[in-house]
Amino acid sequence: MRRNMRFGLLVAAVLAATLPLAGGVATAASSVCGPGKTALGGSLAGHPYGEALNASVNVELTDARTERAYDVYTDGRVDTVGHKSGTRYSYVDNVNPEFVRGKPVPTGVVVEKTWGAPGRQGVLCFTTNPRIAQAFIEIYPRRPVDEDGDGTTDRSVTDRSKYGAAAHYRQPVRAGADNTGIVLRLPQNTPAAVGFLHGFITYRGRAVPAAAPGCGTGGRPACNGITTVRAFAADINGPNCGVEGFSASGDGLDPTARGGAATYYRINALSGGRCGAAAQSYNPLITCVSFCGRNASGGLSRTASPRSSPAVRSGAGTQADFSFG
Repeated sequence: MRRNMRFGLLVAAVLAATLPLAGGVATAASSVCGPGKTALGGSLAGHPYGEALNASVNVELTDARTERAYDVYTDGRVDTVGHKSGTRYSYVDNVNPEFVRGKPVPTGVVVEKTWGAPGRQGVLCFTTNPRIAQAFIEIYPRRPVDEDGDGTTDRSVTDRSKYGAAAHYRQPVRAGADNTGIVLRLPQNTPAAVGFLHGFITYRGRAVPAAAPGCGTGGRPACNGITTVRAFAADINGPNCGVEGFSASGDGLDPTARGGAATYYRINALSGGRCGAAAQSYNPLITCVSFCGRNASGGLSRTASPRSSPAVRSGAGTQADFSFG
């Protein structure tokens, strides 16, 4: 979840003509959902060609003053007590979960280019809570999986082979209004649209191993090594144009690099320049548990970042190295 960025720092050419460019803010008054309701939604498409996507739109609705977040229930009611922000999404909209680009659309399935209401077209209508002032949104490209071969989807998985992920943070949300022009885009995973970060990770002059999958949960042994590799766009404070790059995971760790003196990492499918810029700056974060010593508070989880924000250009790789000391 996005506020892994806060723990370590915490996830369309074809658009309706009425929608403003990225991160359009609320209009004057609520007209979509009725009295006592707030509307939230917008468009979702691939970049730069505006194609429809199979994606999950993960939304956290927060009060910036208290750092509390609020769940939205299936009937549109909103939790009024709230919980610590950064612990879970308020709701998730799985857009076009049966859709696979290049394959026939299943009978009866309507392909949409909007996000908002979970499980159907249109915006999300939820009970107005004046404490909710902003949304943190992470968008992941998805792919359906038919595990038993019966022609129906059993589950969906994140798949960045065709599109990268994106994150749109600190989107203003006006209570009792139509927040319905929020444009979300995912970058097509081609050299024309994305680049990558890569480099080496060390602790005391040696490689850092990857922690075992699922470590520390379900009775498994405690984690010992790298648990997360992430990258956030450096400019994420509010609405912006283009594709706001993001990756919640890395693409492999090789602790045998440099003869075992370093671990090689790579993060693929990161959106390149936006808003007219040739490159996009990122804040990559890598978390190591136990193996890399203790943090300033004495805990076993440490998160490292480069000394400066590396810039990613489309079709190219940028090196950024990490040292845990």
